[in-house]
Amino acid sequence: MKKSLIATSLVALSTLVGLTGCATQAPATPTQAQPSTAQITSTDHRVSITAQTGTRDSGIAQVTMLGPDSEYQYAVPVTDGNVQTTLTVPWSGKTNIAVSDGSKTVTDIDATVSGSALSEQQLDLLPSYTIDSNIPSVAAKAHAIASSVTTQGTDRNQAIASAIVQWVKQHIHTTNPTQTARADETLTSGNGNQASRTALAVALLRADNIPAKVAQEQVASNGMYGTAYSVQSWLNGKWLNLGTP
Repeated sequence: MKKSLIATSLVALSTLVGLTGCATQAPATPTQAQPSTAQITSTDHRVSITAQTGTRDSGIAQVTMLGPDSEYQYAVPVTDGNVQTTLTVPWSGKTNIAVSDGSKTVTDIDATVSGSALSEQQLDLLPSYTIDSNIPSVAAKAHAIASSVTTQGTDRNQAIASAIVQWVKQHIHTTNPTQTARADETLTSGNGNQASRTALAVALLRADNIPAKVAQEQVASNGMYGTAYSVQSWLNGKWLNLGTP
């Protein structure tokens, strides 16, 4: 079985798209690919994808990358049935890249990716299916929060990181669904469980070009064990835990 790669640090994906310890609805089984509707070109670790879903709908499509021993998934925007995006393959070598829109696979193509290994910090800047910092609504919110921070110099990123975690605490209401939502879904609904709120905070940080990851800790309460989630961010040359949003 292929193991999931979540930017060296993050969370192992549960049922392909979620955070460990939280049930996540798996995507529907895709139908047969339609390779004539898509084009994928690669340069170094980057792949450019242009695809048509066959409808005029807008929303989110899923890109699944399968390497020799790893798997990575992205959420990408669909506008009027069109997917046009550039993504990073987290490894080198032969990679299968599939674009799915709901239950339909739009394309399924093999590409060979080359380049030097990505650093931990580079990996912790990548979006993923759950931590979808590349979705426009998430990126716009991240930039809006950063623009409200007046601190300059070497302490600016730490001030932005603190502002992001505080924003999530103040604006995303705590709920307890069993499923972990994508960051864009949590942002839109204004609600989320601890894993979803943490994923949103990490996505906002990454959208502001600040390496971040989800930290997990097993905790006991009233004789019961569960998983607590918190935000870690690379600031001033070291990892700092920013707490739970």
